[in-house]
Amino acid sequence: MRQPILWFCVSFLILLSASLVTAQDAMVTVPDVTGMNVPQAAAELNRSGLNVGTQTPADNAGNATPNTVVTQATAPGTSVARGTTIDLSVVLPPNARLIYDDNDITLVNITPQEMTIPNLVFSSVDGTPANYPATTFWPGAARGGYCLQLWSISRNEPKSLNECQGIDAWRTTNNSQYHFWTQANGVNQFAVQEGGIQRAVCPAAPPNSQDSPTSCEFYLAGGGRGDDTTAFVYFAYTEDAIAFINTSQDRWMPTNANTLYNYNPAISVPGVSLTFGDPNLLREEHRQSLGNITQLAPGQCIMFTLTGSSVSEPPESCTVVAQRELAPEVAFWIANFEVESVVDGVQRICPAPTPGKLTRCIIRR
Repeated sequence: MRQPILWFCVSFLILLSASLVTAQDAMVTVPDVTGMNVPQAAAELNRSGLNVGTQTPADNAGNATPNTVVTQATAPGTSVARGTTIDLSVVLPPNARLIYDDNDITLVNITPQEMTIPNLVFSSVDGTPANYPATTFWPGAARGGYCLQLWSISRNEPKSLNECQGIDAWRTTNNSQYHFWTQANGVNQFAVQEGGIQRAVCPAAPPNSQDSPTSCEFYLAGGGRGDDTTAFVYFAYTEDAIAFINTSQDRWMPTNANTLYNYNPAISVPGVSLTFGDPNLLREEHRQSLGNITQLAPGQCIMFTLTGSSVSEPPESCTVVAQRELAPEVAFWIANFEVESVVDGVQRICPAPTPGKLTRCIIRR
């Protein structure tokens, strides 16, 4: 009569042991990512089963290298649930520059990525109050390398600057309420605020300063980072599989910017376009590990394989973030395919794979 009780106890212990193992497997240890730049930190966190959380700009009191992590919200060695996001405090390099004299002021986007400014406000710190909500007169964004300009005097056209590829928008106003940057109204300093957060305090332009403009740099969360993205995209492929790989040591590789053109002879519409990191192609069921499919960290990759092939590993060593099978009649890499550069708009050819060999194609991003 006691045997069933013994069996129940043993079974309960087995189930308890299994649940403990499962719970332990779901917990991971937070690594130390201080001193790394953000792409490196993301790769390390992903390898540990974690994600990058909020990146808060940090004061660079210790003169740390720009774009490096100075503190992390969760201490190294802490045990947390797999998939937890770890917030980072990062020394972020300037991505915006103001160039101004007593007549005009220009906001320069010094990165190649678009800069959004929906919550950007300039205001005098002293003297006669002046306030300029940027999107009241400027559009909500500036293209990479382009500028926005404001004049305090009448003008028929914007002013060209060597720092600007062009002027996305400009405005003149004789309303001194908006002349926050000049000393004409007793202003010595003005503040730059983004979403209520002060990004910089800049000196006002003195009178008759057209020949010696003032410059002030700062970081805006709505802007890009020009120094942390690869200059190229990298493909490694065979007849059965292709991987989009970030081979860099310390930069992001965007996967959703470059357009690919499919010339598979079996496809119904030759030259149809697709994006390697398109979330519509790589849904949640195609995810294999933590990471951002639209922005690969160092050593990460996205992989496509031919339906029915036995390939399980990428053509070249990398950490697969997402993987999907494509039918032979739509697989773009089995023939020459083209990749359009976001830098110059040129479509460049990647050759079809050489049978039995690894083929690589490196294209300007």
